[in-house]
Amino acid sequence: MEKFSKNLFTGNKITTKQQSDYLLLIGKLLQNGFSLNQAIKCMSYLDKSQDIFQNIYSDLQQGLMITQALRHLKLSPVIENQLVISQMNGGLQGTIVQCGAILKAKAKQQSKLKELMTYLVFILGFLILMIIGMKAFIMPQFSSGGDTAMLDLIVRVIAIVVATLVFGLAGFIFHLRRKTEYQRAQILIKLPVVGKCYRSFYQFSILQ
Repeated sequence: MEKFSKNLFTGNKITTKQQSDYLLLIGKLLQNGFSLNQAIKCMSYLDKSQDIFQNIYSDLQQGLMITQALRHLKLSPVIENQLVISQMNGGLQGTIVQCGAILKAKAKQQSKLKELMTYLVFILGFLILMIIGMKAFIMPQFSSGGDTAMLDLIVRVIAIVVATLVFGLAGFIFHLRRKTEYQRAQILIKLPVVGKCYRSFYQFSILQ
């Protein structure tokens, strides 16, 4: 279930939590007196499983701006724009830390949503198994004893509900992926359970 929800939301991309950890660590290194090149070089030593920071370091060596080099982290346009503005007007070090804090809060909200989706997937799986069990074991026993129209109707209704939930969930996720970040925010804050959490997160982001 955990693997399914992870692939469903992130696929092979860098997760929001990884992005937040990277930015916060870069910010801490800068605050402790490391130069930008030294900080990125340290990150490349710490995270040898990926070539992300080696690529960032190579871009910096070629004279690219840090905001251009950080494209390898696949940050959202909102975060990239904040970094560009701060590099042009000063305060890049503090902005990197703030963006890391924003992404950390976002990762927590995504974790809550994944837990909710995992629970929903578990319920759907249970309903599917219940339908299969009723069809395979209960229905044959009732068919030998008389009319099974009511039981068959119940099974069909449950099957329709499960199918509707599955296709509805898949359609909703596909719909979200096609929207811009602002459009997704407008949709997410209206959700019945996690909408309030997302609203708090976006308010926090704006205040930052």
